Amino acid sequence: MLKKKCFLIYLAFLIQFLTVKTLFGQNLNEFDSLWSLGVSNTRVDTALSKKCIDALNEKKRLNYVEKAKLNYLKSKVHAQNLKNISAYTVLQTQNELFDPDSLLKEGISFIDHGYASKGLSIIYDYMNDNKTEIPDTLRDYLNIKIAEGLRINLEYKKAEDILKNLIDDPQISYYNKAYAYNRLAAIYDVIPYLNFQERIDSVKKYSELSMEISKKHNFLYLLAISQNELGSLYKLSSLNLELSEEYCTKAFDNFIKIGAYRNAINTSIILSNLYILRGTPEKAPELLYRVLDLVDIIGNEDIYMRVYLQLAKSHQYLNNYYEAYEFLSVGRLLQKTLFESIRDEEINEMSAKYNLALKEAEISKRQHEINIQKKDIQYITIILIITIIILIIGTLYFILKRKNLRQRHELETLEKEKFKILFQNKTKELEYKNKELASSLAHNIDKNNVLRLLRNEVGKKKDHNELIDMINSNIDTTQNWKRVFLNFQNLYPDFTPKLSLKHSDLTTNETKICALLILKLSTREIAEILSVSESAINKNRQRLRRKLNLTKEADLYEYLQTFI
Repeated sequence: MLKKKCFLIYLAFLIQFLTVKTLFGQNLNEFDSLWSLGVSNTRVDTALSKKCIDALNEKKRLNYVEKAKLNYLKSKVHAQNLKNISAYTVLQTQNELFDPDSLLKEGISFIDHGYASKGLSIIYDYMNDNKTEIPDTLRDYLNIKIAEGLRINLEYKKAEDILKNLIDDPQISYYNKAYAYNRLAAIYDVIPYLNFQERIDSVKKYSELSMEISKKHNFLYLLAISQNELGSLYKLSSLNLELSEEYCTKAFDNFIKIGAYRNAINTSIILSNLYILRGTPEKAPELLYRVLDLVDIIGNEDIYMRVYLQLAKSHQYLNNYYEAYEFLSVGRLLQKTLFESIRDEEINEMSAKYNLALKEAEISKRQHEINIQKKDIQYITIILIITIIILIIGTLYFILKRKNLRQRHELETLEKEKFKILFQNKTKELEYKNKELASSLAHNIDKNNVLRLLRNEVGKKKDHNELIDMINSNIDTTQNWKRVFLNFQNLYPDFTPKLSLKHSDLTTNETKICALLILKLSTREIAEILSVSESAINKNRQRLRRKLNLTKEADLYEYLQTFI
């Protein structure tokens, strides 16, 4: 069986030998033999391929084409080794080899190499597990890396929002701010909804802001990637090739200075294109050869592929068709290997994206639950505050109402006391005035009685007529009564109108009797005042009771009191 496999490998090698000989008219040398053997055995016998690599490494003075072929063989063997290792073994190895910090570096490295979902998953896990322990500066840096991963996954809006929030944070470090500006420029360089001029203005604005901070604080890496961004921008549609070359050259020198060789190789590819566009294609392969040995092929297959394809393009412009073909062949072979690797990686990436989506959904759900809890707490707090305010207002209202009722009761008591005192004073005053009026009337009665007696005595003497006339003039007349009645009306102004209104059939004389009864005068005193007999007064009283519709049991005085 082994002999059969060896025969098939030899046959394949022979076919390749004849193909190359036909194309270039050259015999295969020892290098090509070992290389072809190694390539043919990568799937069936990687140990043999490794021996071929070791043998080729021992050879000296390999030209650039041979180095390119050797790099391809290394890459192919490495890719096959990765396929032979199960996912479980890889995971187990990672758990054994990486502590949380080195795993975080691995996540960042995944994003830097374009495997965004895998890198994001690692960073999200790290940030979730170390919520309170991550310093603010590291947290900001990781958010920038998250934004970069989202940019790679074409989630531009999320990435833009994260970076803008970071830039607006007054506590952000200068390094992270410059880095955020640069990544924002990278996002605007690929956002599809911007027109050409908006894209140029945005990339230029944020790249220059990043460069301004980087120059001030000597952040060479950030300065270089911003210079590279501007170089790519001015190369766009041949906008300004001279300025583009100037920025790319500065970026390349800075990357070399700080040892960022992968970035330097990327920039060298842009520069070689600029040399071709500006009519100096001979400078392109010189620069590309210079950067080939800066990094190892393992882990950088994508960048090597781009360099080899660019070398093929450069040699084509220089009419070096053999070198162009060889570099193009190696580039395409690397491209195929990368395609297979990317295809497998995309399957893993889809799985990682699914897991990432589950984690994001879980985080979102947890955040939603936290928000609901916060809202519930807010609602409960608001209800408690409102309840407390209502209780306070109710208590104050009850206290004030009780105080008001007490004050009102006190005022009513005072009013009653005042009214009582006033009523008592008024009663006393009326009694006094009644007595005064009665006394005045009694005095008039006594005076009239004396004068009558004197008149009777004097009347017996006929020659004293003049004296009698004088005495008659002093006896109370109707005019005197009018004065007394006027005083009564002043004292009781409502009595006569009320009485006349209710009993309009009363005569003037009966009204006088009612007024005198109010003064509590006896029948004899009333008779004396009115100059009539007591019997006449009694008859008048009887007639008055009938007119007033009073029963026998009713008190005439009490009834008349109601009209005061």
